[in-house]
Amino acid sequence: MRRTVAGARPRTGMKRWIGNLVVLIVTLLALEFALRQVLGGMEQAMLYDVWEPVPGSCMGLRPGAQVEYTGWFLKIPPVAQEVNSYGYRGPERPPAKPPGVFRVAALGDSYTYGMGVRVEDALPTQLERPLAGRGARMVEVLNFGVPGASLEDSVARLRQVAARWQPDLVLFFLYADDLEESLCHWAEPRSLLLGLLAWKSYLARTLVIFSRFAGLWRMAVTGESGAWPARLAEQMHALHQASQEAGARLAVVALGDPSAYRLSPRLAELLEREDVPWLDARPWLFGERAARLPIIRGEMHFTPEGNRLAAERVAAWLGDAGLVPTGDAS
Repeated sequence: MRRTVAGARPRTGMKRWIGNLVVLIVTLLALEFALRQVLGGMEQAMLYDVWEPVPGSCMGLRPGAQVEYTGWFLKIPPVAQEVNSYGYRGPERPPAKPPGVFRVAALGDSYTYGMGVRVEDALPTQLERPLAGRGARMVEVLNFGVPGASLEDSVARLRQVAARWQPDLVLFFLYADDLEESLCHWAEPRSLLLGLLAWKSYLARTLVIFSRFAGLWRMAVTGESGAWPARLAEQMHALHQASQEAGARLAVVALGDPSAYRLSPRLAELLEREDVPWLDARPWLFGERAARLPIIRGEMHFTPEGNRLAAERVAAWLGDAGLVPTGDAS
């Protein structure tokens, strides 16, 4: 009798273990199914060109790519996101600049690219309209934004891509996460595997996103920014230098401050030392409710109307600061 009981214990334990495993698998599958009903498809991953799209670069936008984007977090109505044959978003303009044209190279991340809106509603496209009507010279605004790009990535994109279009002004849209890892780290095998898992599994993506935002929230609460202020100064200097090498002036629109998640005078001090004109646009996203511009729910990016309002404010500032031509061509 004892042998029977003793022999039954392993079988009972095994059954319990298998039962728990089945419950876990069913629960995970149910969570995955539920998340697929409310989360977007993160289709912007299909826009990237990995592994040296241009010499010296590890990642850019794939020329001719087009996807129906449904959101990086919460699901939104599908919207076309595309890349032209030159590897940037917007009307195709040859690198050679026509005589009399004033060119603005817009650099930055998804706010510059126009995630969640059509190309005609993206901020650079909407910015070109008021600028073009301000003076006798033709103004072109080219959209070199890359979703997820860091400040380091934008420096490389200016040197390796945007400089070919002979910009007169480099307009950089700074955001709060611009000191995070370069897109280049996604070209590393381990990171690429994690990225593929987060792209294909909605549950894995949710865990990655919440882990990332938990770190940012902790920094915001504690006020600890570590080496980020020094990194921002170093990389902003590199962007300023790259702009000068391209024969262009640099101007910054600060939608966020990556060196401080609370309002801090450091950003103003840094840009003043660099002698870089800048527009403090942080209230458009992080200010009092009345000061914020419309954003896509669950997306954090500007709506078409939000981009229009932002473009009008940026255009007015550029004109008032003398950064774009407002009269007869000289």
